[in-house]
Amino acid sequence: MEFLLGVIVTILIIYLIIKVNLNKSNKATLIPFSTWLTKYESESDIGRHTLSRGLLVQTIHLAGKMRVISQEEKKELDRAMKKEDPIRVVNGWLEIALPEVIEFGGQNIVHTISARDAGLYMFISLQGVNPQRELKRFFERFEKNLAPHMREEETPLDRAKVLSEKLIVSGYRSLASQQEGVAPTESTTDKEIISIYRKVLSEFGEAARQRNEQLPAGTLNTIAWKFLQVNETLGPEMVDSHLSYEIEKYIQEGLRPEYNQELKLF
Repeated sequence: MEFLLGVIVTILIIYLIIKVNLNKSNKATLIPFSTWLTKYESESDIGRHTLSRGLLVQTIHLAGKMRVISQEEKKELDRAMKKEDPIRVVNGWLEIALPEVIEFGGQNIVHTISARDAGLYMFISLQGVNPQRELKRFFERFEKNLAPHMREEETPLDRAKVLSEKLIVSGYRSLASQQEGVAPTESTTDKEIISIYRKVLSEFGEAARQRNEQLPAGTLNTIAWKFLQVNETLGPEMVDSHLSYEIEKYIQEGLRPEYNQELKLF
């Protein structure tokens, strides 16, 4: 009986360890792709296995959410990927698909998009015989729905930026619509949302580097959301002064517990 109990406890511990590692690898896909790539290349095989599994899981999830694939196709891919060696799959993507994404979006794209966005773009480029055409079709579809007034001379990187901003705005507005009296309301423009979002990410990102820390994207989303509340309750003129105060407090004392929460916008 004691032996059986010991086996059960051991299995439970292993399951929890795997679960925790998978959660960490999923969150790791929210960091800039260049940072993720550096981490991936420096990891052991075990670390690479965890990171690559997280990238595949999040890529398929995002592909389903962005309607790149149907929900039935997503289920099939989820099942199929469980049988594949994630390192082999991701290494193949990096070798074959990543150069196509860089050609499409420019060298800087690896620094401006998250790892899971990069996974999505690599996945899209592999959907047909012409990777550039597949990527172009994807962005054209979302430009039509989300950014109909984009200028023709804008680059693919510009298009990716516009798409990202639209998704950010949509995410915060969706969050506000689910709760009464929560910003951003109609009194805050889309431009103001993006301005506050970028300001918060820039300031807290720099402060995190001073503390030799790295704040997850979900945490930064939460902080930006808090400042959207400040913008509407105390007024736009208070955003900068309050941000300066919070940055100094973070540098000196660490992150507030209420900021240290994961918020997914899409």
